Amino acid sequence: MTLRAFVWLFLLASLLPTRASASDQARWVLLLAGRSGVIETVDPATLETIGTIHTGSMNGWVASLPDGRTLLVALPKPPESQTCCAIYMLDLESGRMVPLIFPALHGVLSMNGHQLYAQRGNVGIDIVDLLTLQRGRAMGPLGKTYLLQPSSYRRWLFGVTYTPSSSLDMFDLKTNTLARSISIPGGQSLTGVWSGEKYYLLGYGKGKGTLWSVTPETQKLADGKAIDLHELGGDCRLPGSKVTEPFMLQPPVAAGGRLVVYEGFGGKFDRRECASPPSGGVYVIDPASGAVVAHLAPSLYFTRVVASRDGAELFGLEVGPTLAKYSERLIRLDPDTGKILASRELNGGMAVHLSLALLFDSVIPHGEVQAALSSTPSWMAACPVTKPLLDEPPSDPKASPFGFGEWYISENRAIWFPRQGWRAGTDNKVILIRPAGVRLAISGRRLDGSAPPLKLSDSVSDYPGSTFEVIALTFPVEGCWEVTAKAGGDVLRFVTTVAPAKKPW
Repeated sequence: MTLRAFVWLFLLASLLPTRASASDQARWVLLLAGRSGVIETVDPATLETIGTIHTGSMNGWVASLPDGRTLLVALPKPPESQTCCAIYMLDLESGRMVPLIFPALHGVLSMNGHQLYAQRGNVGIDIVDLLTLQRGRAMGPLGKTYLLQPSSYRRWLFGVTYTPSSSLDMFDLKTNTLARSISIPGGQSLTGVWSGEKYYLLGYGKGKGTLWSVTPETQKLADGKAIDLHELGGDCRLPGSKVTEPFMLQPPVAAGGRLVVYEGFGGKFDRRECASPPSGGVYVIDPASGAVVAHLAPSLYFTRVVASRDGAELFGLEVGPTLAKYSERLIRLDPDTGKILASRELNGGMAVHLSLALLFDSVIPHGEVQAALSSTPSWMAACPVTKPLLDEPPSDPKASPFGFGEWYISENRAIWFPRQGWRAGTDNKVILIRPAGVRLAISGRRLDGSAPPLKLSDSVSDYPGSTFEVIALTFPVEGCWEVTAKAGGDVLRFVTTVAPAKKPW
């Protein structure tokens, strides 16, 4: 294997869950959250339930962390009872839930799963560190609410807003500041999604749409591509209402180089009640040309659609043809033909959210599981962790780029140590940047109690003449640890938390 290929594969693997053991495999599942206080894990192939997690109150938004062991879920916060919502972190190994932020209905994750970006209203964007469970200083202007979308390469967070006027705001996560705000012509609704290294901004209204391709370097919107959305129908007035209801698209779904857009049904304002009900289904758009290449399953009315990781399949929550005949089905759909590949009737409380998750077999619930509230563990709350820097290491001519991310960096920038979630009692593989031809000396000690010293393996991979090496670190116990790395006269020290091999909270 070439050096470039090794670096690329290692960095790709760093975004995937780390196995607890060689026999523990990760698999894709669907997460189905409902108002009955249950989160289902569902087999994507059969759509059958694998297990259920009872949270004790209605669920809203649900998402998974890249570690393959943790969920984030929006629930009512005691003692507010059924007043939605707070976001909790749910550890699947222990079934314990820790509150993160209130009030918040949903959020978005950084690509490495270390940060949650959420809004408690129009008071800026809150940043929650998911390795320390601490909320940092909010970023962004006051008075704005956003549809937020993080870039695939970690550096940028884009937000569409209507307040006080329509704009696309670009946040630089290296500095947690608003880099620029691009005004958008008024009179249209807005949504958007990242696909690869491009962000696609969709403006629409009255059966028409405009698609813009945007990058972090964009200073002003160029002429967009016109999109024909006439089959969605125009605005309509619901029975007994004096207000005209526009059609509202859900955020597009990026699926295999295509964009999938759809109107959401089943909510408070449902246009199926209009005198001329709109078509359902999903619209497949070629982002290069702006052409609507397919209108699939027009008789199905979805409230939520997600795509498989490779874009080869779509999964949707379908809510029946009319409000009078309300029903719920989980659908697996072919995105090329619109053929229903599998379906399942849903019973019980109304499902409100659907997402795709890569989880380890060992933590996927089988049967009934009860979650319980917990507090932040003392070893995490009291640890004076070192704040990492968001930066990109200097390039190595013999290797692929290391990428933008969170790093602990020595004063003279010679040693780079990536921030990651550490677990006790297991090999934590890590890629380190140091001067070419120099071996790192690494040591570690626990600060909040007695423990054997940090153990490290021989270099897993050390290419002569390169500026990096890969090693495995083993922390014997959980707690608050100080790690020291030395290379010649260069020294780097940082403090971090180490989770138990099995979290007790």
